[in-house]
Amino acid sequence: MARSISLLAVVFALTSWALIKDQTRAQDQTLRISASTSAEATLLAQAEPKPKPKTRKPPAGRIPNGWGKLGLSPEQKKNIYEIQGKYKVEIEELEKQIEDVKTKQLDDMEGVLTADQLSKLKAQTKSTKEKPDPENSETKPAQTPNSK
Repeated sequence: MARSISLLAVVFALTSWALIKDQTRAQDQTLRISASTSAEATLLAQAEPKPKPKTRKPPAGRIPNGWGKLGLSPEQKKNIYEIQGKYKVEIEELEKQIEDVKTKQLDDMEGVLTADQLSKLKAQTKSTKEKPDPENSETKPAQTPNSK
C-alpha cells in the first residue's frame, strides 16, 4: 500500500512538473513572439526610408509609330521626349476645354427638350447604364415602346 501511494505521489509530481513546464514554455513563447514582433516593428520603422519629397520626373514619352525604324540616336530620342513633355500640358488643357464644350453642348441640347422628354431621357439613360452590354450578352435587349 505504501508502495502504491509513493508511486502515485511520483506520478502526481511528474504530471504537475510537466504541466508547469508546458505553461512556462507557452508563456516564454508568447513573450518571445511579442518581443520579436515589437523588435521587428522597431527595426522596420528604423529601416523604412524616410519619404522623400516628390520630384517630378521628366515625362517619359514614346517615339511615334514608325519612327523606331529610322535609327534615331539617343540624343534625338531625348529631344523628342522633351518636345512631347513641352506640349503635354497644352494638349491636356485643350482636351479639358473640349470636354467642357461637349458638356455645354449636351446641356444646351437638353434645354430644347420638354420636361416630359427630359424625364424620359434620364430614365432611358439610367436603364441603359443598368442593362448589360447587348454586344457582350447573349440575350436581346428589351425593346422600348417607341422602337420597332
